[in-house]
Amino acid sequence: MRFCFLASRDWAHPEAAGGDFYLGNLARGLAKRGHSVVYFAASPDGKSTHENLDGVEIRRVTPGLLYPIRLFRQFLRIRNSVDVTVEEILGGKKVPTLAFLYSRGRLVAMWYQCHDRIFAEQYPKGLAILLSLAERVLARLYRKYPVATLSQKSATELAKMGLDALRIGIVPSAALIDPQLGQEPLPFESREDTMVFIGKIRKYKRVDHALLALKRLADVRGGCRLIIAGSVARNDLEYLASLRKQARLIGVDESVEFRIYPGAIPPYEKADILKRCKVLLQPSPVEGFSMTTVEANACGTPVVVSDGVPQDAVRHGENGLVYPFGDIESMSRLCGTLLEDKATWERLSQRGLKMASRFTWNASTDSFEDFVVGQGLGTDNSDLELSR
Repeated sequence: MRFCFLASRDWAHPEAAGGDFYLGNLARGLAKRGHSVVYFAASPDGKSTHENLDGVEIRRVTPGLLYPIRLFRQFLRIRNSVDVTVEEILGGKKVPTLAFLYSRGRLVAMWYQCHDRIFAEQYPKGLAILLSLAERVLARLYRKYPVATLSQKSATELAKMGLDALRIGIVPSAALIDPQLGQEPLPFESREDTMVFIGKIRKYKRVDHALLALKRLADVRGGCRLIIAGSVARNDLEYLASLRKQARLIGVDESVEFRIYPGAIPPYEKADILKRCKVLLQPSPVEGFSMTTVEANACGTPVVVSDGVPQDAVRHGENGLVYPFGDIESMSRLCGTLLEDKATWERLSQRGLKMASRFTWNASTDSFEDFVVGQGLGTDNSDLELSR
């Protein structure tokens, strides 16, 4: 089959984040199975370029407010050779491209999660309300089209927002690091008394909650550290500065290490961080899936996450511990449990390893192909069967 992806950024973009890597891995998975894949994305340097990466033809388009128009013009050149268009609805700095207007009905909308809580945490109140309303308008516009999302939690929330529940399919994510990098995880005794946040450092991720949890732990037991590792977009530099200031003000700056990268953390460095720490933190109000929790589990590291992380990725008492978003007291208490209770840590570590093994990019590609066929978009379903 011939797929065309309409995305915000490709996986080689210097500001690429979780959604970009997820969509890119699906595209590469399809290409590996013999499908033709064209991938439109915004250019990082403002220039239109073509490149072939891992069997995927990437066509980079000049970004900005006119991006949808430029993308439309580029798409028209290949529309007659496209069987299925995959449109990323919201992602990165992408303006909605409204591909339902020109994709001839052969469209799959990729919608990672309902964004209202992200908008509320990231932007001023007035803007957040407008963006939430805009997302609901989009849901009405795309109601009759197939929608792929990352988890059952996201599927339920998207249906409540107005999308057709019968046309929503779940295509889970997987780890970005090679599973072999996480082999032979270090035992509890050999690990550092360290908690880690890994990911793009954005305001809505509420990394400040991790600092507050560290403060509570320092007051009770002391001796633990926090590593904050990831990249920062230009419009979030002020938030990073506020985190450094907050650490100084509450007296934990000497226990916090900021590891800021120009782009994605190199896989071997990420694996090394995860294999040495005792706990991964994910304090954000909502996650479509949370790749980093799977990566931590693949390294034998239990996680402490807010209830914004779907149960598809983290189950309380199985591969991690879950607390209500914003409840710093509960967050710090659960972190303390994993830092001190060897038996609990080892139980969650072992179960996490098993749970992480379920999530592979091959399985994700299977799920996506099955969804495409189930929605009647396959030109010849035997093509998809033979690709496996």
